[in-house]
Amino acid sequence: MDFSQYTIEDFVQKDAFIAWVKTGEGNDFWQNVLKNYPHQLQTIAQAKAFIQAANTLPVATLSDSAKADMWQRIDWRIEEDETLEKPAKSYRLWWAAAASVAVLTVINVLYFYKNDKNTVKIAQNTYGTSRDTREGGTLSENKLTTQSNSANVITFSNDQDKPRLINLPDGSSISLHKNSQFYYHSDKFNVENREIYFTGEAFFDIAKNPKKPFLIYANDLVTKVLGTSFTIIALPKDKKVVVSVRSGKVSVFNKNDIVLSDNAISTKTAGIILTPNQQVIFTKETAKMVKTLVEVPIIIVQSSIVQHDFNFVQTSVSKAFGILEQAYGVKISYDEKILRGCTITAPLEDETLYEKLDIICKITRSSYEVLDGQIVVNSRGCK
Repeated sequence: MDFSQYTIEDFVQKDAFIAWVKTGEGNDFWQNVLKNYPHQLQTIAQAKAFIQAANTLPVATLSDSAKADMWQRIDWRIEEDETLEKPAKSYRLWWAAAASVAVLTVINVLYFYKNDKNTVKIAQNTYGTSRDTREGGTLSENKLTTQSNSANVITFSNDQDKPRLINLPDGSSISLHKNSQFYYHSDKFNVENREIYFTGEAFFDIAKNPKKPFLIYANDLVTKVLGTSFTIIALPKDKKVVVSVRSGKVSVFNKNDIVLSDNAISTKTAGIILTPNQQVIFTKETAKMVKTLVEVPIIIVQSSIVQHDFNFVQTSVSKAFGILEQAYGVKISYDEKILRGCTITAPLEDETLYEKLDIICKITRSSYEVLDGQIVVNSRGCK
């Protein structure tokens, strides 16, 4: 079933959803829904708050006209979904009455949720509870408050123009761009694994912990890391998901290749391994991943100890390529025999990697292309 367009009303009228909220029945199914539809997190949280508030509050007395109007709107929604069974009349009247009281209690929470997206949302068993841990508009000490209930979900979002820095309990940090959000289960995070569910654009700097892999679920893609820094772009309406690595190594999988059992993580395939300046572009329609280089590769090691001299003077092509490989962490493949004896003289301190390659290839009558995250040079020889 497709839940991508479900509204709050759609969820609260679904028997399976109600059973999950009240008893936990079908938890595996609804956890998969959360993974597969991260953009629906807010809607699901609000629907859950509505049901739980209605389940705990006393029944109010409604006028007949109010009951009729409320049930008419609920009936209209139910008829759109043939998989929903209409409740018995007595239950319908109870639901309409209880719902009216729930609305009065939950409406403040929902209003707060919609209008203050930069606030940490701690969803407890009663999702109608919300807590603001900000001080002066920023997260207090950038620390997360955790709860010890399996239903607890902590959500971060950002609707500001500038990125928002979030520090996680394991020492990782996430720079959340505008119109982006992520959530995680506070009682499960950093126990066996570190899992978050993300949509939007963000830069991740993950603390190293080989014993506790960090998994990011973004649309149909899963990024697995032990400790590294990278960017993910997974916009809800975009047809592509992009994972770009700045440092360390990242493994990228299709979500269907991830297997979780008894808190253990296994994969059906080896996935695609990315190193600095590499990225993978995942196309949702074809479910295919293409490994390539980032648009503007950066120098990955630059300090007072390690200096890269791009001022080439009668420098052999093989040495020049070796310097570029070391500086940018990118493999450059070429035919050493054909380019043997070729030298270049050119000051290339200020050029980008691709501009450097353009100049070198022009001097040596060569060309290059990016294949599978590497640079492949083709040449007829410089003489």
